[in-house]
Amino acid sequence: MDDKRLQTQQQIELYQDRISRAFNKKVKEQTFKKGDLILAVKRPMVMTHKTKGNFQRKWEGLFMVESVYSNGANCLINPEAIYL
Repeated sequence: MDDKRLQTQQQIELYQDRISRAFNKKVKEQTFKKGDLILAVKRPMVMTHKTKGNFQRKWEGLFMVESVYSNGANCLINPEAIYL
């Protein structure tokens, strides 16, 4: 029983790796600089097949990049709030 469980676990890991590689091929890495204007995804993003607002925006923005960190994270600010 343990051998079968181990073999199944290995097959699952191989499948997940294959799916992950296929997905990551399509991902384009983007880097931003301080001062760039970007859009941000609305959170929480609930996707269901029966959404009432099909024409609602999925993005918020414009936001300005205030600082860029080494791990790829960005600190965003609302540029409209600066000029108030």
